[in-house]
Amino acid sequence: MNRPSLSLRKRCFAWLAMLFCALVAVLVIAGIAAWITLRASLPQLDGTREAPGLSAPVTIERDALGVPTLYGRARDDVAYGTGFVHAQDRFFQMDLLRRVAAGEMAALIGPAAVELDRRDRPHRFRERARQQFDALPPDDRRLIERYTAGVNDGLASLASRPFEYWVLRTQPVAWRPEDTLLVVYAMYFDLQSFEVQRILSRAALHERVSADLFSFLLPVTSHWDAPFDTASPAPVAPRHAARDASRLARCENARRRRRLRLRRVRGQFDDRQQRLGRRRRAQRAWRRDPRERHASRAVAAEHLVPRVARVAPRRTRASAASRASACRARRS
Repeated sequence: MNRPSLSLRKRCFAWLAMLFCALVAVLVIAGIAAWITLRASLPQLDGTREAPGLSAPVTIERDALGVPTLYGRARDDVAYGTGFVHAQDRFFQMDLLRRVAAGEMAALIGPAAVELDRRDRPHRFRERARQQFDALPPDDRRLIERYTAGVNDGLASLASRPFEYWVLRTQPVAWRPEDTLLVVYAMYFDLQSFEVQRILSRAALHERVSADLFSFLLPVTSHWDAPFDTASPAPVAPRHAARDASRLARCENARRRRRLRLRRVRGQFDDRQQRLGRRRRAQRAWRRDPRERHASRAVAAEHLVPRVARVAPRRTRASAASRASACRARRS
């Protein structure tokens, strides 16, 4: 009865050990594969690559922090190299910018971005960017086209697509010339996304209140504004200018009175400090030098002796007169 149970236990332990080893091997292989994949998506830091359409070699140097610096003879070649470096370093972030501006985030992330696309798609920024690109001068269009070619070549040069696309289980889409202008439109959402609501709120307030109240609640400018350029601010209405001038004069008078009061208090404090300083110096000198102590005692004695001399005779005459009057009273 014992022999079968022992053999069964050994078999169970053997199967568990094999399963554990297989699990560890799978984890190790998955970790190595993930490391290789992430490593393959990193940009190329050294070496030489043949690029079509370059009129002269373009050199890309990186410092200790990885910041690139490009050297080239022609502006078109530098634009190509800039796109190449951008795609290798930040293509996923570039993809997010163009998709946010065009309202195409749901195609990359999924249904979670549908509301964002509903807010951004009505602006039709992709169509506007395409029209702007077609209206550009030939030299500017050529620069953007060379930049676009560099972006696509930089993305294709990666041994593996960026890891964000592995997480989203999708493939990156090639860069188009109008996408460069879409990045500019994306800054509108970052800096002025709530400007439309502000404009509509101002319009609704302007329709419901009087002109004086509207100018009071939302003034265009005032004398408190400091323009960043050399342009002068808009003139203020005369009524508001007079009121502001009188208020400014009152503030200036109050400020002047405070300054005078502060100077007076400071002067009194300084005088008191000087008197205290002289008294402390005199006390220190009196304690240090015995001659000063004897001199001060002599001076005190000289001041006290005349007082005693003047007071004692008066007391003596008064006592003699009182005794004489007492004797006359007794005789009588």
